[in-house]
Amino acid sequence: LMALSILWTSDVDASVMEVERGLIYVVGVFVAILVVRERLVANLLGGMLAGIVWISAQALAGRLYPGSGPGSEELLLGRLSDPVGYFNALGMFAAMGALLAIGFAVHGQRPGSRAAAAAALPILLTTTYFTFSRGSLLALVVGLVSMVALDARRLKLLTIGPLVIVPAAAAVWLASRSHALASATATRAMISADGPKLALMLLAMTAAAAAITMQIARLETRVRPPRDLARAYGAVLACAALVLVAGVVIHYGGPGPLVHNVYNHVNANPQSSGGDPNDLNARLGNISSVGRIDHWRVALHEHRLHPWLGSGAGTWEQFWQRYRPAGQSNVRDAHSIYFEALGQLGWTGLAIVLVMLLLPVAAALRARGNPLVAAAFGAYVAYLVHTGIDWDWEVPAVTLIALLCGAVLTIAATDQAATRRAVLPAYGRWLTLAAICGVAAFSLVGLVGNRALAKASSENDGANFEAAAADARTATHWAPWSADALDQLGRAQAGLGDRTAGQATLRRAASKTPRNWQIWYDLGTASRGRARDRAFVRAARLNPREADIEVLRTQHYRLPAAGR
Repeated sequence: LMALSILWTSDVDASVMEVERGLIYVVGVFVAILVVRERLVANLLGGMLAGIVWISAQALAGRLYPGSGPGSEELLLGRLSDPVGYFNALGMFAAMGALLAIGFAVHGQRPGSRAAAAAALPILLTTTYFTFSRGSLLALVVGLVSMVALDARRLKLLTIGPLVIVPAAAAVWLASRSHALASATATRAMISADGPKLALMLLAMTAAAAAITMQIARLETRVRPPRDLARAYGAVLACAALVLVAGVVIHYGGPGPLVHNVYNHVNANPQSSGGDPNDLNARLGNISSVGRIDHWRVALHEHRLHPWLGSGAGTWEQFWQRYRPAGQSNVRDAHSIYFEALGQLGWTGLAIVLVMLLLPVAAALRARGNPLVAAAFGAYVAYLVHTGIDWDWEVPAVTLIALLCGAVLTIAATDQAATRRAVLPAYGRWLTLAAICGVAAFSLVGLVGNRALAKASSENDGANFEAAAADARTATHWAPWSADALDQLGRAQAGLGDRTAGQATLRRAASKTPRNWQIWYDLGTASRGRARDRAFVRAARLNPREADIEVLRTQHYRLPAAGR
């Protein structure tokens, strides 16, 4: 449907980009289902866990040992984001790894692999903590509950799980006690003083987690509790959980007041909570999400205008630019795959997204006998929650891990004996090969065009117009549908002094994507007289609160008011 939406989209460039990204996910899941068998599920999950630990360790090392160099005393933002590039995405990435690590630590077949998984938990949970991502914390909790609910050996998980998590919890607590590492205004020197100390503590916690897990593995071979005792133990745990939930509900005056209280906190102004705004620990206790609610409202407005098929993949940003409330900066995504699908692809798109994402959930119910399925299920459900409140879909590192967990659930639920007997016919193999070659060719075209477009934009910003014109022409050859490539070419032509050619090229770009405010703004910059005024008015209508438009208002251009 994303590819079909190119036929009616209001932003062809954005729609093509969405298709290119979606192909990554389709190919990744397809290859996993085609290659992996049930006996290899542990290998796939273990490989993913190893990759997550490696990347998280690099991220954590960068936080604890900040590099020296120019600007060494500049203030740091404090929230861990690299190498993924976005703190909430990195938090979700490490949180999914933590759920997989818990599964291996509890249900792994070998004591060594169980100890290694447990040793990874302090790294993964501390990485999640340093992102200060509230959504990742919520998703982690939901993922843990989902693990327990699905696990056929949940008593073992509930007994051993807390023991292997204790060192990781201690590591997070130690990290939270560092003023420099939990502050948004700490200098590099302050972090360099506290970071190595915490690193030593983390090493001690990883060793403790491994030792505890090894000891538990030895005890399991010697201790076999009677079945009646296990049932009684399970009943006690269930009663304790019910009492805890009831206590929370009673504390807030009942279900109604509890929901009302949560709603008020979500809608509260984040600045009204008081406390030190530079204390990142305080951020974890603040559930205000006014910005995201505004994002979702704009997606609903887009949906009301195009209810069944939407306005096209990748078009939400255009609606946000036009309808965003005062005080909100420009963002590119609706921070929810569900709201974004509803707005961009209508009811049809939302239904397709829900069916695709919920199929592995249904498969997990059939595969719960596999001891590692619960961990994959927990990581997958955590993603389903987090992608509903953030733009994980746009981060392949996060989404591929989640979708591969979903593929594991599907593979484990499949009758592999029947699958092995089913041989792909010759025409099926040729069709598969043709499809892979087609995707590869499309990816190559997109890669070359996108790289040339990015270079042209950078060179235009640096006033290197000759190089920008050359790269923009390359982009137009490899992506003839691209209005953005024409926009960069028009900017370069105008920068070289050929305003007539620049204006003509920019008009072609505007005809391809008439709702792109940037193209109209660039056309106004390259024009004179009434043509310039008309272009600026069009840009102001499409993005009335943009900073560049506000500058034009201060220069006494007659533009539509921001509230219109």
